[in-house]
Amino acid sequence: NSGQLMSRKLQRLNLDQKVVDAFARQGITTCKELFERDDDDLMETVDISIATVRKVRKTAAPFVAPKPIDVFALLQTGSQSLPSSCQRLDSILKGGIRCGSLTEIVGPPGCGKTQFSIMLAIQAWRLSKPAIYIDTEGAFSAERLVEMASARFPEQLSQGNVDALTKLTQTLRVWQPKTCQELTARLATLEEELVRAGTGLVIVDSIASLVRKEFDTGSSIERTDYLAGEASKLKAIADRFNIPIVLTNQITTRVDDDAEADGRGAGSVVAALGNTWAHCVNTRLVLEYDAGATHRWLHLAKSPLAPAQTLAYCIDASGVCEVAAELAESGPTIATKSAMAPAYGELEQQHATIPRPGQQ
Repeated sequence: NSGQLMSRKLQRLNLDQKVVDAFARQGITTCKELFERDDDDLMETVDISIATVRKVRKTAAPFVAPKPIDVFALLQTGSQSLPSSCQRLDSILKGGIRCGSLTEIVGPPGCGKTQFSIMLAIQAWRLSKPAIYIDTEGAFSAERLVEMASARFPEQLSQGNVDALTKLTQTLRVWQPKTCQELTARLATLEEELVRAGTGLVIVDSIASLVRKEFDTGSSIERTDYLAGEASKLKAIADRFNIPIVLTNQITTRVDDDAEADGRGAGSVVAALGNTWAHCVNTRLVLEYDAGATHRWLHLAKSPLAPAQTLAYCIDASGVCEVAAELAESGPTIATKSAMAPAYGELEQQHATIPRPGQQ
């Protein structure tokens, strides 16, 4: 996105700090403000030589209009991922939660979205890459974080190991914006925080909470514009820092036209925030559970690396744990027209035909 590239801070361009400070004193702090002025204007305003002006422009140009990367270079560098600790899921995703992209976790209340998110934060900490957890629903629990980490790594994080527990709890940063405006302000400072803390993961739990509160059904255009803007910022940051960004999302019911016409009111349960948002995320994981069932279900609904697949999981003291396919109970088949059965977005037809573990 050219707008995001042009908003890049001069502070982040490896320029001489004295030159950056000179520009900042004149209110020139971004690439956009730099390229809006001609050479003569910059020389006079900032009081620098033409050679310095051209050097700054030359340094900034690749960040504003980066050169394309050929496929051979991509193959050489490879892709990086954050292991989720669920071995089968990591195998399907070629290593785990992909760096440089947006991963969305969708599901109804109580299905384990926050548990999954906390588990990923612990995984990042284990790799010495602390996480930033943006909690918009007040669902984050420090006690659950400690319980989960202690259950996963009892030798390293026993209750008596104060140093390890302190390091875990101090390196995970939790932000709790209460409005869309606060969330936007937080995202505006995210780059600086990533540089300062060496952050390796960003979690937004949830992206839907604030948006659905502040944008009613009559302001769909404004909501779409807001979501597209925030997604663009997050994608640019994920790519620039080569980190995974994980977002949780809620579900909603989409009433089908035919059902609405005949008064039946049936519809499909879909991910919230609409089709525009659905196209913004790179990977979508859908969580589902049935009341009274022993196990829950994770559907890989969208991924550039693998076709749609279904895994069984449960939640215990250590967090989200995979269940072996041969031990999992059969659940109801995922339908596309039932108001109670999840059918998520574009892949609902595929979901309708995916057998669960234990089903033929």
